[in-house]
Amino acid sequence: MAGRNRPQRRTPWNWARSPVVPFGAFILAAMAWASVSARDLSGEGLADACTSCHGLGGRSQGYIPSIAGVGKTTLLRQLKAFRSQSAQATIMNRIARAYTDSELEALADYFSAAPRQ
Repeated sequence: MAGRNRPQRRTPWNWARSPVVPFGAFILAAMAWASVSARDLSGEGLADACTSCHGLGGRSQGYIPSIAGVGKTTLLRQLKAFRSQSAQATIMNRIARAYTDSELEALADYFSAAPRQ
């Protein structure tokens, strides 16, 4: 019976050795880092979301108002009004709800300091 092959004992699949696990861990870590760094953005970083409508640096080329160089108090009052739904707008009411008071203040600081051109 020396030539007879014995069936090899099967071991359970070891998920920890799978290449998917380190990749998944990397993705989760990257997502956690991104969410933390998103909270630490300056007004300039937050303003990136505004450029698609209000133009680079808040200088619109279309019918949407330019917000560069508008006074900080005016911008902050309007952003808070959008967030509280007391000012009517097409989409700004929904957008402003996602920002905290400190983020709205950072945006107002950034755009009020931007040159009008």
